[in-house]
Amino acid sequence: MSCPAFWPSSYVARTRYSGRVRRTKRETAMPEIYVHAVKGRSLDQKRALIKDITDAVVKNFSVPAEAVMVEIVESEPTAKAKGGVLFSEMRR
Repeated sequence: MSCPAFWPSSYVARTRYSGRVRRTKRETAMPEIYVHAVKGRSLDQKRALIKDITDAVVKNFSVPAEAVMVEIVESEPTAKAKGGVLFSEMRR
């Protein structure tokens, strides 16, 4: 996203929620995406998800793939619930 011409060059455009952010020359844009999921996915599934997320961020945020950080935060089925029922107690 480019900045309006009237903004100083040291400002970087952000989303409508965060407004203008002053950035020094040493800083780089590094979108960080966290995916929370119950354990149990294969390494191939995780790789595919990370690739798809990275591709979407590159396309929509106009940043290089090397700047995108994706982290999968996994929980034990006994430590996560939906609708008041632990995942370990749900029928799959």
